[in-house]
Amino acid sequence: EDQTWVVVFTDGSCRGPSTVPWARRAGWAAYWGPDHPLNLEARIPGPDQNNNRAEAFGVLWAIQADRRPLEIRIDSQSVMARCVELQSDPEFWTKPLEGWEQDVFAQIHTEIHSRAEPVRFQKVKAHTEPGAEESSLDTQDRIGNDHADYGAKSGAARQTFDAATFEKTYRRRVFAATKLQRMMIKITMT
Repeated sequence: EDQTWVVVFTDGSCRGPSTVPWARRAGWAAYWGPDHPLNLEARIPGPDQNNNRAEAFGVLWAIQADRRPLEIRIDSQSVMARCVELQSDPEFWTKPLEGWEQDVFAQIHTEIHSRAEPVRFQKVKAHTEPGAEESSLDTQDRIGNDHADYGAKSGAARQTFDAATFEKTYRRRVFAATKLQRMMIKITMT
């Protein structure tokens, strides 16, 4: 293998209860190394806030930001598996889709197949502790993943709670619950 691969670590993070989707905040990070100009952490856009979506946004940023041969190291098995699947099948998006984060993965698919330089994906262990038997590659993966993890958590924390969205969502839920209760009462009365 004569190719020189640029290594970047990506991660996603989501805060807030899974039972209250409107209160969730998700962020992502991409980490090339100390003080690298492409290092970035951010919140994810839109109302669908979850960890896998955040992780996918980190991958998307890395692919868009660095056009060199890129090795993306990910600690999410499900996101890595989806990226590898996208990479291996140029016609993937012509097939019926089921699953999550289709919009982000559609962008990842387009970016992978429109690049001049290749992308590959590598699974890394998440949240490991330094050990006596740790190799230099394990150390690099642990440090890179820790930086990406910290950045993703910082990105999620940047997203502010939107009181107007909360109020609108709350009112819609109260309206739906009231309507359902009235319908149930009507059914039991007949």
